[in-house]
Amino acid sequence: KLICEWNAGAKETVTAIATHPLSSDLCVAGFSNGLIVEMDLRSGELHNIAAPLPNEKIIKIVGNVRSDNSISFIAGTQNSSCIIWEDLFRCSILKLDTNSSLNDFDAHQHSPLIALSTTKSYPVLADYNGSIIHSFKEAGTNAVCSFHPVLPNIMCGST
Repeated sequence: KLICEWNAGAKETVTAIATHPLSSDLCVAGFSNGLIVEMDLRSGELHNIAAPLPNEKIIKIVGNVRSDNSISFIAGTQNSSCIIWEDLFRCSILKLDTNSSLNDFDAHQHSPLIALSTTKSYPVLADYNGSIIHSFKEAGTNAVCSFHPVLPNIMCGST
């Protein structure tokens, strides 16, 4: 059942959306111009509006519940950057591959782990500091990645 429709207030195309990991009343939208908007679905109010990387299309947003129950979000951009934030005005930005576009990424919901796959290199497992923990050379390039929602398992696949 559709309850309501919301306007995120931007004139650009929404390219990614995610619900808050602990509250179905909150969501985050990413746009083709790099804008990120957090929205309270109960009131329709927009919060925490910023574009940490202007003009970098947001391709995916994932929520993460940290061990202290604080929430962070991770957004992947087309130019192979990841934006990690609890507050968009105090975010950190990871740039792992400057030579190719981000094909897919996922972040574990409870651990500080990110899997990234670009169009020209193997998928990698990295931490929130950008340190590469492992390269998935068997998966090939241009792969898709998905974490198990609870266990520290990751799946990667390509052609």
